[in-house]
Amino acid sequence: MGRIVQLPPDVASQIAAGEVVERPASVVKELVENAIDAGATRIAIRVEDGGKKLVRVSDDGCGMDSEDAVLAFQRHATSKIRDADDLWRITTMGFRGEALPSIAAVARVELLTRPPTAERGTRVVMEGGILQRVEPAGCPAGTTVTVTALFFNTPARLKFLKGASTEFAHIAEVVSRYILAFPDIAFTLEHNEREVMRHVPTGDPKGALAEVVGRELAGQLVPVAYHEPPYTVHGFVSPPTVSKPTRSHQWFFVNRRFVRSKTLTAAVSHAYHGFLPEGRQPIAILFVDLPPELVDVNVHPAKIEVRFRKEAEVQSVLVRAVREALVAGQIVPAVPLTQVALSVSSSETVLRPPSSPPATASQRDLTDFRTLLRVRFGRAAVPEEPVSPPPSSSVEPAASSAGSPPEVAAAPVASATVAVPPSPATPLAAQRLASREAALLPRPGALTPLKQLAVTYILAENEQGDLFIVSQHRAHERILFERLLEQAETDEVARQGLVVPFTLSLGQAQAAFVESHLAVLRRAGFEVEPFGRNTYLVRTVPAAIAQRDYERLLHDLVDELMAGHFAGAGELFRDLLATLACKAAIKAGDVLSHEEMQRLLDELLALDNPALCPHGQPILIALTKAELDRRFER
Repeated sequence: MGRIVQLPPDVASQIAAGEVVERPASVVKELVENAIDAGATRIAIRVEDGGKKLVRVSDDGCGMDSEDAVLAFQRHATSKIRDADDLWRITTMGFRGEALPSIAAVARVELLTRPPTAERGTRVVMEGGILQRVEPAGCPAGTTVTVTALFFNTPARLKFLKGASTEFAHIAEVVSRYILAFPDIAFTLEHNEREVMRHVPTGDPKGALAEVVGRELAGQLVPVAYHEPPYTVHGFVSPPTVSKPTRSHQWFFVNRRFVRSKTLTAAVSHAYHGFLPEGRQPIAILFVDLPPELVDVNVHPAKIEVRFRKEAEVQSVLVRAVREALVAGQIVPAVPLTQVALSVSSSETVLRPPSSPPATASQRDLTDFRTLLRVRFGRAAVPEEPVSPPPSSSVEPAASSAGSPPEVAAAPVASATVAVPPSPATPLAAQRLASREAALLPRPGALTPLKQLAVTYILAENEQGDLFIVSQHRAHERILFERLLEQAETDEVARQGLVVPFTLSLGQAQAAFVESHLAVLRRAGFEVEPFGRNTYLVRTVPAAIAQRDYERLLHDLVDELMAGHFAGAGELFRDLLATLACKAAIKAGDVLSHEEMQRLLDELLALDNPALCPHGQPILIALTKAELDRRFER
C-alpha cells in the first residue's frame, strides 16, 4: 500500500482555515471586509472574552437570498470575480471565496441575512464545516454573522491564543484600520457588552485619524497629498520631532487595503534618513492608490501581502511624497531626490544612497572599532554613524538670478554602511557568551574603570590585568530592573506623585489596551484613571523615570507593550518593568565621571546576574591577560 493518502475533507478544511483564521481578529477582519464589499454604511462588531467566546458582525449591506446564503459557505464561492483575468482587476476587499468556509470549519457559525427588497430573511447554521440547518427567519435588511466557540474542534490552535485583553487589542487594531480606510462608514465595537469604539462618519479623514491615534498626536501629524500618474499617495506622517520606539504606528493601505510591505516600509525609512534619533521610528498612515492591474493582491490567503509590478517605481514615488510633505511644512530641508539610487532584488527591496568617497584612515579606525563592538554586543548596541566625505573645494554655489538670493546646491548625501557579520547575541549564544564573561568577574569593588569608550562603553580592569568592556546602558538597565523587581515583590514600587497630573490622550486601540491593564500599570507605579473617552489622568509615575520625560515614556511603553503579544499578566508585568528600566537607564552618549563609572560597576557586580540585560543581551565582554599574552605571542 502506498504511503500517500488523500486527506478527508474535514481535515483539508481545517488546514485551509489555518491560513485565513489565525485568531479572533482574523474573523473580525474577514467579516468586516465582507460587509464593506456588500455596500454597508453601518457595521457593528460585538465580541466577548477577546473574541474567543463570541464574535458578531452586523451590517446594513445588500444581504443575500436563501440560495446565495448557503452557497457562501462553499469554498471558492464568490460574487467578486468570474475568471482568472479578474484577478488583475480586483477592486473589492475579498475575492477568494475562502472567508466564511474557513471560519465555519473551526467554529460554530450562524448567518442571518435579508436583501432590502425581500420580506423575510434566511438563517444558516454551520458547525465544524457541516451544514446543520437552513430556515426562513425574520431579520433586518443586511447580514449578521455570529461566530462562537472558535477552534472548538482544534484544541491545539485554541491553546495558542493569548489572554482576552491581548486578543481584544488585536481586534481593536483591526477595526481602527478600517476606520482609517473607510471613514465614510459608521463603526461600533463592543467588548463584553461595553462600547469601546464608535466612529460617526463626517467625511473628514483627520477626524477618523484623531479617533484612531488620539487628538493630541493627530494634531502633530503632517498631511501628505502627492500625485504622480498613475500613482496617488495621501495620508499623514510625523515630523522628525514626533516618533515612536517601534513601527506600530506605520500603517500602509494599497487601494484602501491594509498591507504589510517591506517595499513601503523601506521607502518611509529612507525618506526620514538622517532626521530621526537612533532607535526611533516615524509615524506614517499612508494610502497608495494605483490601477489594480499594477498590483497583485493574490499573494496570500489573508490578503495582507501584495506584490507590485514596478516595486522600485512605487518606492521612489513614496519617498518623494513623504519628503515633499515634510519640505512643504518646512520641517526638513530640501534634498535632491534624483540622487537616490534604487535597487530591487527578488527577496526584498533596498534603498541605497549614492556611493561615497573613500573614508579616511581615522574614519576607518572608528568604523572598525564600532564593527567589533556590534559583533559582540549586537548591532543595536552601537549606533551606526555615516562616514562624512572629506571637504571638497570643487563645490561651487549655484548661480542665482538677479534680485534673488543665491540657492545653495545640496551636496550628495554620503553614507558608508559597514557589512557586519550576524550578531552572536541570539538567546543561546548570548547565554554562552555571558557565562564565559561572568566566570571572570571579580568581587564588587575590584573592577577599576579606566576610560569611557565612544561615550557608550566603560573600559575597566581587574586586579589580574583582565580587561572588561561594559555597556553602560545595559549595565544600568540591569541594575534598575533588579531594583524594580525587588520592590514589586513587596508591592512597594517607588512612585513619584505629580503636583500637576497630566492627561494621557490615546487612540481607540491603545485606550482599550490600557483599560484592560490598569491594575498592571498601577502595580508598576502608574496611578492611571479614566478621564473621558480615550483619555486617562496620570497621578503618579515610577520614581525611576520621574526625572525623565515620563509623558513620552508612558506613550512609548503602551506602544511597545501592545506590540509584544504577551501570554498573560505575569509576563506583561515583567516586560513592563524591563521596559521601564530600559527607558530610565543612562543612554549611549551620556558622559560619565570616573566616580559614576565606579559606582555603576560596583552595583552591577553586586547582582546575581550581572552578565545579561533584562532582554537577554550581553552586558560586557572580557579580554583576559592570558588572551592578550597569547595574541602578542608572549
